[in-house]
Amino acid sequence: MHILFASLVAASGLALGLAAPFMPRQSVPTTVSLIALSSNGALQGQPINASGNAFLVGAPTTTYCPLPAPDCAGFSNSTTIAVGGGTASMDVVAPGGQDVYVAETGLLSFTMAHEEGVFPSGAYTTGFAIEPTIFGGFTFNFTGGQSSGFIACPIDNGRWEILATVTSEGAICAAAADVEIAAIAVSSPGAFEYE
Repeated sequence: MHILFASLVAASGLALGLAAPFMPRQSVPTTVSLIALSSNGALQGQPINASGNAFLVGAPTTTYCPLPAPDCAGFSNSTTIAVGGGTASMDVVAPGGQDVYVAETGLLSFTMAHEEGVFPSGAYTTGFAIEPTIFGGFTFNFTGGQSSGFIACPIDNGRWEILATVTSEGAICAAAADVEIAAIAVSSPGAFEYE
C-alpha cells in the first residue's frame, strides 16, 4: 500500500516539489438557463422552462412579444433568469420586469409581466444564488424559507413542476423526485416577457 502511494505521489510531481497544474476558476455567471439534474430519467438533463408563471420540465417556454414580428425574431424564446444579490428575475426586456420567487407552497414561480416587486402573501423573495460546483459547472440554489433543495412533482402529460423544499409547506407530493438545477451561462434575454 505504501509503495503504491509513494509511486502515485512521485508520478504526480508532488515528490519533486512541482505544483499541481493551475486550473483557472470560471467567473460565476449572472444570467443563466436552467437544466434539471436528477436520478429520475424523465428529468435528467431536461430544460426547466417558464410556463404559466411557474418553472416546469416537459413543457415549452411560454412567452409573449408585443413588438413587430421582425423585432420579436431576435428572442430565442428560451427561459433565462438573472441572479444576483440574493434575488432572481426573469431576463426580459418588458418594462417593469418579472421577479422570481418561491410561493408559500414551495412552487418556484415568477411574477406577471410589468409587476416587478408584486408578490403573493407568504412568498420567499430572497435566498437565490448561482454557485460553482467542484466539477467546474454551476448550480442554481435557493436557501430562503430554510429550503434544503429542490424537488420535481409530476402534474400531467409528462410535465413536472419545480418546488423548493421550504418549511412552510414542506413541498411534498406523492411521486416527488429530488432535483439539482444546473445553471448554464447565457448572454441575451430569452424573451420580451414570459407568461
